Amino acid sequence: MKGLLSKSKSYDVGFICLLIALFYFFNFQNYFFLHPQGVHFIRQTDSLSFVSNYYNNGFHFFTPSLYNLASINGNGVCEFPILYYLASVLYIIFGEKEFILKLIHLLIFFIGLFHVYKLSYLVLKDYMYSYLVPFFILASTSLVYYSFNFLPDIAALGFALSGWYFGFKFKENKVTRPLIFSIFFFLISSLLKVTYLINPFAFLGMSLIEFLLVKKQDTNSRKIILKQFYYFGISFLVVMVWNVFVFFYNIKNQSTYFTTSILPIWDLTIQERSIYWNDILSEWYKKYLAETSFHALLLGLIFIGIFFKKIPINLKLALLFSAFGTISYFLLFFQQFRFHDYYYLLFFPFIIFILLSFFQIWKQLFPNNLGQNILKFVFLVIIASGLNYSRIKLEERYYKGNDLNSKIGFQILKNKQFIDDVKIPKDSKVLIGPDLSVNGGLYFIKRKGWPINNADEITKEKINFFKSQGADYFILVNDSKSQKILDDLGRKLFKNRDLSIYKL
Repeated sequence: MKGLLSKSKSYDVGFICLLIALFYFFNFQNYFFLHPQGVHFIRQTDSLSFVSNYYNNGFHFFTPSLYNLASINGNGVCEFPILYYLASVLYIIFGEKEFILKLIHLLIFFIGLFHVYKLSYLVLKDYMYSYLVPFFILASTSLVYYSFNFLPDIAALGFALSGWYFGFKFKENKVTRPLIFSIFFFLISSLLKVTYLINPFAFLGMSLIEFLLVKKQDTNSRKIILKQFYYFGISFLVVMVWNVFVFFYNIKNQSTYFTTSILPIWDLTIQERSIYWNDILSEWYKKYLAETSFHALLLGLIFIGIFFKKIPINLKLALLFSAFGTISYFLLFFQQFRFHDYYYLLFFPFIIFILLSFFQIWKQLFPNNLGQNILKFVFLVIIASGLNYSRIKLEERYYKGNDLNSKIGFQILKNKQFIDDVKIPKDSKVLIGPDLSVNGGLYFIKRKGWPINNADEITKEKINFFKSQGADYFILVNDSKSQKILDDLGRKLFKNRDLSIYKL
């Protein structure tokens, strides 16, 4: 027993060391202190705006707020803000350091990956396969990019992966403690992103079918299934209460910014569906996974289709229910996949169950060492290629970080000292433009106000309207054409090649 424990711990330590090595392999140390930029700059600055508002405007947990005053006082909410609040509390200790939120997300995701490794061993009883499964999914540029980023989706995924491990652990020993852990992780995941409810629903569905398939249902088995329904029922109620709060909080504050309803495929015309589908494939396809990894998954699906009966019941049901949940999610939010690759992160539990099922089938078809070693070697090559692919594509994303949406961030940071020297009062309301983001420019100056997206929209009428709403200052970025308008409406406090600041 001691030898087995020692072996298990050594593999655990080895896996953790590999995760640390991957941190440097992906050059995360070079991205450590980078401010929001590049792909989904807008959503990155939304997340940081929540954190910054907690820190700068009071730690009122149930009053989440943004810098954009499109809603009443910027109040608005989408995901459960527990991680934003945690980051803001850590700001008290370490100062307002953006990397704190990134580190929180990365730590949660790495813990989720560790639990994927533990889940894989629980199912396959083979340490080599257990290493292959979690590292295989890192062939996704999107996954790696968001793993060390500001969006909460990666944390929701990490918690969901942990929930699946403890769920399977519960099924193995029927002890309550792993079930409590599973429910807790699924609950936090679903609070962060309500769409991740498909994971606990899949787990509960698999448990119910498994119970119904048992010919002799004794008192103990009935107690076990009732216990699961009871605990999951409570967690589902908590998620629903939170989403009711979101609904009424946004109505009360006239916030319409966040997507809180489905955007299904059937709301599109046939022509629109074709356009969306082509955009999804052309824009995101090779960022979801490396091409060879897609081929490996396709091979796995073929084997699963042919040898489905060889899959153990627990794994079979997890595969089926996660497939149903993933497909339903894709159809319900189809329109979002056109421009938002982070929606794809929810696919990964299903991908993991494809790999586990494929490896389980292969072990039964080719039980000898030669057959096992051939597959392991092939997957090692695929993973090595996929990891390098992710690293290269990740570098490309950061290299192109100064895009149209992100430009405002670069300009503000470049001139931050000049802006600070003007001493705009913290309670002032600021207009900033042109700014294609929602909270980007405002976040970097840490002032509430309104962005004006395009230079053509900077008119006397619009500025006077915002003045009537309380706008005190205007920061004009890279737009000489609008200076004459602002010269007539305000007093110039500062000007250089990049920006001008006016007191309205």
